[in-house]
Amino acid sequence: MKRIFIIFALLIVTESLAVGQTENRSVAQNSNVEQEIIRLERERLEAYARAAREAFDRIVADDFTMTHSDGSIFDKAQERGVLRPSTAARPLPTLTTEDIRVRVYGDAAVITGRLVEQGERVGRVSLRFTNTYIRRQGRWQIVAGQLTRLPQERTATTVTVNPNLLDAYVGQYELCPSPDDHYFERRQSVVKRSQRAQKRIDTRIGNSILNSGGKYKSYVCQERRRSSDAHDS
Repeated sequence: MKRIFIIFALLIVTESLAVGQTENRSVAQNSNVEQEIIRLERERLEAYARAAREAFDRIVADDFTMTHSDGSIFDKAQERGVLRPSTAARPLPTLTTEDIRVRVYGDAAVITGRLVEQGERVGRVSLRFTNTYIRRQGRWQIVAGQLTRLPQERTATTVTVNPNLLDAYVGQYELCPSPDDHYFERRQSVVKRSQRAQKRIDTRIGNSILNSGGKYKSYVCQERRRSSDAHDS
């Protein structure tokens, strides 16, 4: 009985070791695939930069499609037609990748990251990409890609405001009564009677009278109506 128990325990340990070795081997294989996909993606971008059509044809599958950030879809022939050498008259932007991640699913792999284009004409443009690679006959090729343009990066700007400019607008304000109110009618007549009074009132309260088709819709006034009172007297 004791011998049977020992044999059973050895079988469990042996099976656990075999499972662990299989998992380690799978992780190592995925790591190798990830590095290969990253290398192929770098070579593909270099093919664009150097107009290397041979490398492009080797990495890009014949049934390849690319969805660009403007919604247009290019096949392999159209994408290949974009390749051109960089010249002094028409320099190509530099292409770099950031935030790279690769996920392996057997004979398929998905690489995601950020593509940065930088040049004199385009400035700095950032795009998110998702590219899919398939292993066929032992060779990895890209079969699909998608680009999404990111919002333009903005730098912080410091704005200095002269506090003296704000003094003219500091005070208490209230919404005037309805147009049917007697005070509104008096104020309206004052404004119509004197263009100079209108200008002074608008400057003091920091808000212009809202006029639409010659009819005053609303009016914002200062709590202390000294300007109006002076004209009324």
